[in-house]
Amino acid sequence: MSAREELITQLEELLAEELRAHVGLAETGKQMREAITRKDVAAVQQLTGRYDSFVGRVEDLEERRLAICDQLAQAMGRRHVNIASVIATLPQDKRGALTSMRSALRDKISEVSKANVANRILLEATLHALDKNVEIMVRSQSKLQGYGQSGAASSQSAPRSILNKMA
Repeated sequence: MSAREELITQLEELLAEELRAHVGLAETGKQMREAITRKDVAAVQQLTGRYDSFVGRVEDLEERRLAICDQLAQAMGRRHVNIASVIATLPQDKRGALTSMRSALRDKISEVSKANVANRILLEATLHALDKNVEIMVRSQSKLQGYGQSGAASSQSAPRSILNKMA
């Protein structure tokens, strides 16, 4: 096996790993949306940690993919290559695995992106509702009025003690 073929094999394996990581991201994103909908803060915290670990894994894999592409570029006598340009240089019968892997990865990245947008919108709506609830509580707190000694509404209620109850 030539050095170029070895690099292409490494690229295929790496794309498979990257796809698995993105599947994990997508699944975690769905679970996070469900937890947000249920208002399960503990689950959201746990899922955020898991999501962050998948993101770290994807970043590492992307760096490795770029390094392999740089090595392939050198082997091909080019300055830079991407997966599409590597596929274009392969014989027709060798393109299938890399092409399907690339397509599946792009689809999964799109799914993760859509889930992120949906989760962000849901979180923003939840935070807005929470903000409105706090605002209502603050407003209602300032409007609470008691009755003064004359029976008229007063913003300060008369101090109460056992003596007031007896009189």
